[in-house]
Amino acid sequence: MNLLGRQNELTIYAPKELEEMIQTIHRFSDAHLNYQLHFIHTQDKIKQKLWEDDKVEVYSIPLQHRIATTGFLFKEKPLPRSIDKYKLEKMDVSFAEIHKLKQGFDAIDNNGNTIKNETLTIDSPKPRSYAFCSDTRFFEALAEDIKGVNLLYHESTFLENKKDRAAQTFHSTAYQAAKMATLCDAQKLILGHFSARYDDLNLFLEEAIPVFAQTDLAKEGTVFLV
Repeated sequence: MNLLGRQNELTIYAPKELEEMIQTIHRFSDAHLNYQLHFIHTQDKIKQKLWEDDKVEVYSIPLQHRIATTGFLFKEKPLPRSIDKYKLEKMDVSFAEIHKLKQGFDAIDNNGNTIKNETLTIDSPKPRSYAFCSDTRFFEALAEDIKGVNLLYHESTFLENKKDRAAQTFHSTAYQAAKMATLCDAQKLILGHFSARYDDLNLFLEEAIPVFAQTDLAKEGTVFLV
């Protein structure tokens, strides 16, 4: 990014150890950036809110790996109720009252009549959520931090016949990732972070789908709808 001429500050959300590593590399390589690095340290022991605006909330979630590691949870906030334009056209309602309708309140038309909110509005789409769980061993407590996500990315470095190796290296198997998707009541599971020892990635699907049917593979260029 420095070579591309970046000048705007770059914010990095990561465990504090990453800042120490990057600063050490810059010091020994005598690197000088044209922009400022701003680090926000994530907690690898507790769930932590990192960002919030009027549309989304972003959390870091503790994972269990050989080094301090956090995943991320993205949660969309509920949208205002949608106005039924066809019904609204038949009512004499001011813009101020329309705003009240979107907030869930009843409205008063220009003749002083109360109009129930459900008469002129319809439910908005349910808020969506996405959990990104990178390097981690399987541990059931994670399910509470990501309960009910629409889309779950969970690492599956090994197949179940290498579960001992997975435990030793703090990674997960495809079976364990599918079990996590079941425990947290996810709607869809994406498997990734495959060991290079596997040439046939369909083996991961064959292992996971019997446990959690809505499973797919993270392949370069694939687009998933939430």
